[in-house]
Amino acid sequence: MALKQHALCEIFPALSEGEMAELAADIKEHGLKTPIVLYKGDVLDGWHRYLACQRAGVKPRTMDYNGANPKAFAKSANWFRRHLNASQRALIQVQLSEWVPPGRPSTDLRKGAPGAPLSTSADLRKGALGVSVATVAEMATESDTAERTIQQAKAVQIDGSDELKKAVKEGKISVKRAAKIARMPKVKQPKAIKAKPKKADAPCAKCKELQEQHAQLLEQFEDLSDELKAEDGAQKDAKAEILKHIQENKRLRRRCDELMNKCVELEKQCRMWRSKYEKLAKAK
Repeated sequence: MALKQHALCEIFPALSEGEMAELAADIKEHGLKTPIVLYKGDVLDGWHRYLACQRAGVKPRTMDYNGANPKAFAKSANWFRRHLNASQRALIQVQLSEWVPPGRPSTDLRKGAPGAPLSTSADLRKGALGVSVATVAEMATESDTAERTIQQAKAVQIDGSDELKKAVKEGKISVKRAAKIARMPKVKQPKAIKAKPKKADAPCAKCKELQEQHAQLLEQFEDLSDELKAEDGAQKDAKAEILKHIQENKRLRRRCDELMNKCVELEKQCRMWRSKYEKLAKAK
């Protein structure tokens, strides 16, 4: 009987065709070393081993997961086995945190859908009734990412198309860029994924100096933020200093943008006058 992939297992990115071919060849030569783990009849861990066994013509060995936390097991089995970047970890963590186990009460916003794999947009925006949903801070800690990265991942989970989520989990685009694409209608998202991001104009010397100042202020802000968390007694002074740096940061950012826009405009005018001069020179 053909096996199906469990929703928790499906959260993690698929192996490439080359990796699948290598795995199938290894299993064909050495056999299946690690059995495939089933949960309620579906593959919780070992989906690629199962597919590789089919390719290699090897009968897969299976074992049942009888624990109480299939979500934790799926994460433990895949999290460190894969080389995941921050964007991948953030989106995977959001999907793991929002997974709904079977038997959800009818008071849930999903209206008791048995084993719904992931939260709906309404669930993520409002929170499911009677469900303890992990906070952004908790998910950031669990995935070793920034809270902003988790917020971007949630935006992708809520409004992103399947193609967009797949592109993030396969490491093709960052979750930051994906969050911007998620604002588009879903029918336009596949094209936006393939589009190459526009290269920014090279900054002039003054703009570069402002950008370096901006980076320094940002680093100081992060240092002060860490100190604020560690030292409760210095909260008021640290907050005031952080706010001061934030305001200076914003001012420099605006000034930097203004100068860059002026540089671009001056370059356009130079090209225009050069073109006019060349035309006059040819006329003589």
